[in-house]
Amino acid sequence: MARIGLSQVTKRFGGTEAVSGLDLDIADGEFVVVVGPSGCGKSTLLRLVAGLEDVSSGDVRIDGQVVNDLPPPERGIAMVFQSYALYPHMTVRKNMAFGLSQAKLRREEIDRRVRASATRLRIEDLLDRKPKSLSGGQRQRVAIGRAIVREPKLFLFDEPLSNLDAALRVEMRMEIAKLRRDLNATVLYVTHDQTEAMTLADRIVILNQGRVEQVGEPLELYRRPRNIFVAGFIGTPAINLLPCTLGSGAEGTVIVLPGDRTMPLPETLRACFGAGEVPSRITLGWRPEAVNLRGGTGGRKDAITLGVEVETVEHLGAETFVHARLDQRTIVTATAGANFQAQPGQRVAFELPLNRCHVFDGEGATLHHPSSGEEG
Repeated sequence: MARIGLSQVTKRFGGTEAVSGLDLDIADGEFVVVVGPSGCGKSTLLRLVAGLEDVSSGDVRIDGQVVNDLPPPERGIAMVFQSYALYPHMTVRKNMAFGLSQAKLRREEIDRRVRASATRLRIEDLLDRKPKSLSGGQRQRVAIGRAIVREPKLFLFDEPLSNLDAALRVEMRMEIAKLRRDLNATVLYVTHDQTEAMTLADRIVILNQGRVEQVGEPLELYRRPRNIFVAGFIGTPAINLLPCTLGSGAEGTVIVLPGDRTMPLPETLRACFGAGEVPSRITLGWRPEAVNLRGGTGGRKDAITLGVEVETVEHLGAETFVHARLDQRTIVTATAGANFQAQPGQRVAFELPLNRCHVFDGEGATLHHPSSGEEG
């Protein structure tokens, strides 16, 4: 196992900073997943740790040693890429053994490691076949096996499942989780798939434009996002975001909802502003599972009820996702039961409980989270 430390790590490509002043510590045996939108710098970060890119400034440490100038073979790492990067003219056995042969290990040791890794990954019957005769899932297992045989201190995964179909992604996700437990290894894993991140990670790092937005355990990020970006990036379907303004009315401060509807600002939300000045703009956020579907527009006093028009209904077996239009710019989503039925164009009411809402200020920073147990 290995500890990783990144201190003010920056990577520039010409005048563009792909990674900007990044700090991160990864403990022995920890599984850390880096997620973010395309172009956020997550693959560049992985390549900096691997030594495939030079650091522009800052330090990369492995087990306390600065490795900025160490070539990849001397860093004690193994990397699994999005593309399987297998040699097409070699058998599975030779693909897995190639790095060990280059390192001049004894043949008996190479054979032992290859057999052990093949057995662990259930590909022992594929050792004499070539990559072209393998399925995508089998090729990815070979690529992972090639990493395992090196017995590295650190595994780096760069979107390893993105080329697989949905069923294979689920299967390989379980394989990687089991493999991590068996090997008790330190893993740095990059993906654009938040399902992989939520199910595999001890901690998730969310990157945006080369900077860390938030680091934390999966449920921590889901329940207590630091800002709108994190709230919108974590969770499927995505969180509902309702921009509002705050104004004055006969009952004091009021929330002005889309369509110029107003409601008094509840005490539970007023408290999130503290003793400071009440902002003029806020955004309210609800997870789809917090939204109640109603037949009419009347509702509870501790909730916002919005009349919406159904756009699409996704039946997923155990649950149903209802996507509805509030206005020309705003689509809101609710999670319903398996038997929910509605047609596009039908009017329904979404009831948004105030005790389950997040509140963000005009700049997108979080002002308020639901109390523990009220969300999710």
